[in-house]
Amino acid sequence: MTESKHLVAEAFTALADGDGGPLVASLAPDARWTIMGTTPWSGSYEGRDAILATLLRPLMRQFDGRYASVPRRVIAEDDLVVVESQGRALTATGLRYDNRYCFVCRVAGGRVREVTEYLDTELVTKALLGAAPGAGAAFSPPSPAPAVGGEVPVALAFGEGGRGVLVTQTSSSPYPPVTLATIRFPGGPHRTTYGSTELLDSVQRENGGVDLLVRHGRELVLRRVQPGGQVYDLWSARADGPGAVARSQGATIVAWIAGSTLKLVIRPDHGIPTHPRTARLGLRNAGFLDLAVDRAGRPVVAVSSWTGRLVLATVTTRGRVVRRQVRTGAPGLVSPAPTPGGRVGVLVEDTGMEGEFGECVSDGKGRHLRAVTRGRGATAFGALQKIESPRFGCGSSGALLLGRPDESLVALYQGGSYDFPPLLARMAVAPSGKRFGAPATLASDARADTATIARGRLLAGVLRKTTTNEVFTGALDVLEPGGTPKRLSDAAFAPLLGTDGTGAAVMAWRTDDRLLVSVDR
Repeated sequence: MTESKHLVAEAFTALADGDGGPLVASLAPDARWTIMGTTPWSGSYEGRDAILATLLRPLMRQFDGRYASVPRRVIAEDDLVVVESQGRALTATGLRYDNRYCFVCRVAGGRVREVTEYLDTELVTKALLGAAPGAGAAFSPPSPAPAVGGEVPVALAFGEGGRGVLVTQTSSSPYPPVTLATIRFPGGPHRTTYGSTELLDSVQRENGGVDLLVRHGRELVLRRVQPGGQVYDLWSARADGPGAVARSQGATIVAWIAGSTLKLVIRPDHGIPTHPRTARLGLRNAGFLDLAVDRAGRPVVAVSSWTGRLVLATVTTRGRVVRRQVRTGAPGLVSPAPTPGGRVGVLVEDTGMEGEFGECVSDGKGRHLRAVTRGRGATAFGALQKIESPRFGCGSSGALLLGRPDESLVALYQGGSYDFPPLLARMAVAPSGKRFGAPATLASDARADTATIARGRLLAGVLRKTTTNEVFTGALDVLEPGGTPKRLSDAAFAPLLGTDGTGAAVMAWRTDDRLLVSVDR
């Protein structure tokens, strides 16, 4: 018993200094490590090599720097040694992971044969992003359909059973003409084409369908695509300014800029659209608009100007301004995102290109990612925060902001570029009630072009070893932070992630002259 206690105590004493070598060395080749609970990391890991490869190494990659666990008590009886310990670690996304443990170790023949780990499982769920390796997505073999010209995926409408509609677009401003198409999967090419039609924004519906806000000539059109393939035009109006769309409690909200005001139309799922409501926001030189809806059902509007003026406003569906705030020095694309509990974040991306959507010409000011956040139940946003300023380069992918069920906000973006390597897929997390923490690298030699929250899990579509050709092509992986990447294609471009009517992930992409769709089963 004394030898067993000494073996285990020595291993955990080294772990208090961040040295896990003695603990690994103490494991028998056929050891079993069991983590209790129902977290993604819970379960039994069989064999020392498997414990090291599929549990300990991936777990250590979750942390920013050293992981330590300090033993508080070591108790031994017969062949069992019990260790109570206190963890000390910071995750790569900036969260504290100071878990408390009870390890029950069975020792025989001078080696640890079994480890049963009890811990705070709620902290595991909150702090450790993603599932344990091997527990990741299991995507179906892709269903193909012929592609036309420069057609790429832009929206998804998928229901249960892997059946639905892929929405594509042939090009985007400032490179007309633009053509939109809907293609049914599987069993294509059931294709309907809409000429001179450009997608401005889209929002997923609860049944897996999608509502599109498109521009056809000088008209804005709200178009609904059902997973069964039906397409309906729900509303239209003549408008020249930028527009956005969002969902709220069984209704779709359309917003667009008209001069110095914001116009709103609400289209209930089982009703007729309202007359346009006017919110007087005092807009000047508005360039970019996006829209979210908070937990109270109120539209939250973000508008940026070419001069760096950012207007943040909470309004009612009748157009009354509840709260208006202005931030300066924040030009660029805007992307608001709510969490299920009512928190709202806004990401502002200065791409470093003149005109943002124009030719790749540096404005001489670099590329900046900034954010503001608003707490649950609040109407006021906090101070503007700079997340990171990667060096400018052509071919940069856009930045994404997502709200997670744990009330954290996640920003995904490209750090580095083809002109200024290394090319990195980066992420930053704002935990519930906190600002964004230090950014972390999600993948190297890669760019994260698309992401979604599927059944509570953050999934990113990552293009690896991309080229600097006119069309950026690379191997396509689905990556859950902390999990094992799932390779979907060796040569893909324009990947798009969404969810179906059950909340499962759906991935679409183009390879050569084919469009492909795969569903997480």
